[in-house]
Amino acid sequence: MRGVAILEELQCCLCFLVISDNSKCMRWQPIDNLPQHWQQLASSELPPLVTVWNEQADRLRNSGAFKIFMEKMMQKKAIAILVIFNH
Repeated sequence: MRGVAILEELQCCLCFLVISDNSKCMRWQPIDNLPQHWQQLASSELPPLVTVWNEQADRLRNSGAFKIFMEKMMQKKAIAILVIFNH
C-alpha cells in the first residue's frame, strides 16, 4: 500500500511541475456526461486546426528545442522523485 501512496504523491508532484502554481493536482478522467449527439457539437474548424497543430508539433520534434525541453523535464522529474523518496 505504501507503494501506491508514493506513486500518487509522485503523480501529484509531477502534475505540480507541469501546472507550476498552487492549484490542486487533479487526475485525468474521461468525460462521462456527454449528450448522445456530441459529434454534432464539433466545430468544422477543428480538422484544419489539427492539421496545423500536427505540422507544428512535427517541426518542434525535429528541432533541438523539443529534445532540450524533454531533457529538462526529465531532470525535474528526477528531482521530484528524490524529494518524494527522501521525504
